[in-house]
Amino acid sequence: MRAVDPVAGTLDIDVVQHEGACPGATWARCAAPGDKAGLLGPGGGAPEQGRWNLFAGDETALPAISRLLERLPPECHAVVRIEVADAAEEQPLASPATLDLRYLHRADRPAGRAGLLPAALREIAFPADLSTARAFAGCEQSEARDIRRFLTGTIGFEKSHRMVAAYWRLGHAGVDIGD
Repeated sequence: MRAVDPVAGTLDIDVVQHEGACPGATWARCAAPGDKAGLLGPGGGAPEQGRWNLFAGDETALPAISRLLERLPPECHAVVRIEVADAAEEQPLASPATLDLRYLHRADRPAGRAGLLPAALREIAFPADLSTARAFAGCEQSEARDIRRFLTGTIGFEKSHRMVAAYWRLGHAGVDIGD
């Protein structure tokens, strides 16, 4: 879910069209205006904003990252790394905060196995003082695990200052992504 406007009675949803029979993609292909849907969210599972913020993810995390960026105040800084298939998949992202935004193009590499997100995070100059830094990432399960280990073990983020979500698992349809 990207946005909810109770006054207008509208809900904006971004859906990634994965190949094969996936519940969300199948629903998106068949949905029509006026159809009923049961939904949860936005969950708000990201840590509180910091003065320095990291947002990383693939296409599946774009709605959450977009929503979180829109809520940052101007005095914040956000480093954003998004993995997409190619330049045609890039979406404009806006924020009152100062943005360092880079799109990472997979080209012919498979989603979830390109390794672009973990590699891009290793190139970031993280602040020496992490007390006002926060991190949010959402991507394929094995890459999420690598990112979580890097942020906690290598960089030193406290668990309460970072959220890394496995939004999907390569080769598995549905919501049972475990970890």
